[in-house]
Amino acid sequence: MTTVNFDFTGITAGQELSVFEPLFPKLVNSSTNTIVGGSTAGTLSWVGGSSTPTTYGYETSNVLHSFKVTYAATGLSGSMLTCCARISDYRNMLGLRFSASTTLELVILTNATPTTDSTWTVTRGANDTIEIIVEPSNVIRVKFNGSYLTFPSTGTTSKTIATFAGATKVGFCARSSAVANVITAAEINFAPPTSIVNINGGTNSVQIGSSGNTAETTGLTAVTAASLNGVAMTSVAGSSSPWTFSCPPLTDGAVSPYPSGTFTIVGTEGSPTLAGVAVTLPSSLTSVTLAGTLNTTNTGVLHDFSPAAVVTDQIFYPPIPTAGKYITIDAQGNIDTDYFGIFECWHWQASTGITRSYSVDTSESSAGAIGLTSAGLTRVGLTSAGL
Repeated sequence: MTTVNFDFTGITAGQELSVFEPLFPKLVNSSTNTIVGGSTAGTLSWVGGSSTPTTYGYETSNVLHSFKVTYAATGLSGSMLTCCARISDYRNMLGLRFSASTTLELVILTNATPTTDSTWTVTRGANDTIEIIVEPSNVIRVKFNGSYLTFPSTGTTSKTIATFAGATKVGFCARSSAVANVITAAEINFAPPTSIVNINGGTNSVQIGSSGNTAETTGLTAVTAASLNGVAMTSVAGSSSPWTFSCPPLTDGAVSPYPSGTFTIVGTEGSPTLAGVAVTLPSSLTSVTLAGTLNTTNTGVLHDFSPAAVVTDQIFYPPIPTAGKYITIDAQGNIDTDYFGIFECWHWQASTGITRSYSVDTSESSAGAIGLTSAGLTRVGLTSAGL
């Protein structure tokens, strides 16, 4: 976790916030009005005068973050949202403010229009702090003087709010009416940016049915799951990066991550992704992509496939089931072999990613291009009566 602290000691009266602290730039399209140093030393003030928001945002580069501010006195904050998180742009964010001297509000500002989500009655004092916290799974928490507040709508100290879920900035937003000498300090907490650096040492390639694969990441201290092209990886483990995982074998009737896709790893601080990860077949299999006019008669491998194979589907098969023998399947589904026996092949359906297993029996065929009967090509797991 990274913590960044600011106090506004040294800001001069009337000096713009972004001039004093460049890490809080004014966001694009904000009002020409500014948040400035107050007449009381070390405070921020809002001069007011426009219904167009003026927003200053610090970029955390992480969707999980918190923002805490310290009040100079027990007054209001008017139309100034003094403690904002999930700032999407200058007029869209979540924010806290005191709408009355003892009333704290959580506001959702959408297209510059505030909607009150929750309110709390609190006892004010010197140097009050308010904090908004964004946690995993869109969980929002609010603290007053270091203690969690209970949301009236949930009866718990958390509430799920998905609005502006991808936003990563925190800061201050001011709208119309002026407020003087309101904030003296701010604290930002966030996880470092998360990313996947590489898979398997930079090959960015994973073999089906393999174990001991590695995912190197930044910003994650623990991981719980991973997927490739939407297919769950197994045995995801490790106490630090690089994490290890296994890729499931081909499974009859199941979606395969083949031939490539996006790798996602789920960690405590986020779920980074890496696109374009290649998926390779086990070394025991070769593949052919179907094209042209397919042979779906009983002289071809595709005869009893269900659903029927179509162009762009692929067939996976063992090129050499026995030493000195060969098997070749062409793009139309014709088979040429001098191997007499049973071998397994797979139909990979391009439209769904599903793989289906079939047994091919060549034991009654002669060498060369062979003719298969329906008894010679069966779906694994089906009885002859089912065919």
